[in-house]
Amino acid sequence: MKITYSLEDKDYIDFNLYHIQYTEKTKNKLVIQRITGTILFIVAGGVMSYFANKFQIIIFAFMAIIGIFWFINFPKLANSRVRKSTEKALSKAQITSLFNQLTLELTEGGILENNSNGENLIRWDHVDSSVYTDEYIYLILKDKSAIIIPNRILNLEELIQLKSVIDASFIGSRIIIDKKIIKNNFSN
Repeated sequence: MKITYSLEDKDYIDFNLYHIQYTEKTKNKLVIQRITGTILFIVAGGVMSYFANKFQIIIFAFMAIIGIFWFINFPKLANSRVRKSTEKALSKAQITSLFNQLTLELTEGGILENNSNGENLIRWDHVDSSVYTDEYIYLILKDKSAIIIPNRILNLEELIQLKSVIDASFIGSRIIIDKKIIKNNFSN
């Protein structure tokens, strides 16, 4: 099967949001930041209220509320931060090679990728996992890079054919993510 397409800014941003929500290493780092931030606000409130002569309870309560606010809103803040940094990188044209026309040919031997940088054969044993969402197919490679295939470039028949070729061609984990889940944050 052969497909030709170009990625858009949104595709790359969506992949980065997927990455922070579902990649275990990144997800764990963000959970640690979420908990650490909350604890730091509460401890800072305790220390500040200990040294304050007046308003001890008010200072502690204020810092505890900020800590709780941090804990509740951290997933949204992290998503926003990733979105903004990705948009900034894209606007500075630091990642322009992603948006050139790309041709993928899926064969029994692997994925033949042809883009502006040349031709590259990715063997199926180099594909770590396939991820199916409502909007994308991500082929996560063992070197932690990925092939992003937007579903919008395919009609239903082509999409079914592509998934069957992928499923038949490599042995690895398959992940199916519902669009509603991907809209949630990594707090699950």
